[in-house]
Amino acid sequence: MHELSVAQEIARTVLRIASEKGAKGITRIEVEVGKLTFLGIDQLRFWLEACLEGTIGAGSKLVFREIDPVVRCRTCGYEGGIKEVEVDPALHLMLPSLECPTCGSTDVEIVSGRDCLIRRVELSI
Repeated sequence: MHELSVAQEIARTVLRIASEKGAKGITRIEVEVGKLTFLGIDQLRFWLEACLEGTIGAGSKLVFREIDPVVRCRTCGYEGGIKEVEVDPALHLMLPSLECPTCGSTDVEIVSGRDCLIRRVELSI
């Protein structure tokens, strides 16, 4: 249930920004969520709405954008998306494979897809 703690931090941050700017309200919050965070967007939305309830952020439009993982291979230089591996066909459980899809090396650097960022906050002043 790490969605709750992430939602609490997002709420704290946007409310602090709004306070520093003297805002009367928060109209829109845009968040980028990397797929490698394994955060559930629906759960994150639910908890963020709950955290903003009773504040100037209540009722603000929440926009989430999922960011696909990108890796860079230190062995062959590949940079791009990763493969998903089916762990349990009966459960349709897929997990990301952090190996180079070109050469199979596990010496890869994650370039994107593991962050959760507040990209934009719109305030009413």
